[in-house]
Amino acid sequence: MARPRDSLMPLVRNGVDKAANRLSHVGYGVLPWAVQSWRRVHVEHNIPYRNTGKRSHLLDIYRSKEAVGSLPTIVYIHGGAFSMMSKDTHRIMAYVLAAQGYQVFNINYRLGPVHNYPKPLKDAIAALEWVLDNGAKYGADT
Repeated sequence: MARPRDSLMPLVRNGVDKAANRLSHVGYGVLPWAVQSWRRVHVEHNIPYRNTGKRSHLLDIYRSKEAVGSLPTIVYIHGGAFSMMSKDTHRIMAYVLAAQGYQVFNINYRLGPVHNYPKPLKDAIAALEWVLDNGAKYGADT
């Protein structure tokens, strides 16, 4: 039998996710140190790591504009308990890491409860495999 709390969780999750997405678009105006990171980083948006045509299988690549050669690599898997948030809500972390000299692959993955575990984990593994196979083309030290 479902508990009343269980029926509210999708509403809470959606509300938190929407709020985080809205905040991610104003973050650079609020945080002056992030502006400096943003100006020093080149981003390639929405590169598919799986050929499904779905937003959940896209990644962004962040690299310092001043970088030369291969860089240490981070595959950034955003938080949210595999059920909320996105690469966009965590882009500030990718900017800051890239400005510090890392090549960052910031990924999306399928979210629950629509896509039950282990589907989000399988997407993260697929993204990591894609980076291992293709990262060097983008300057990653894989």
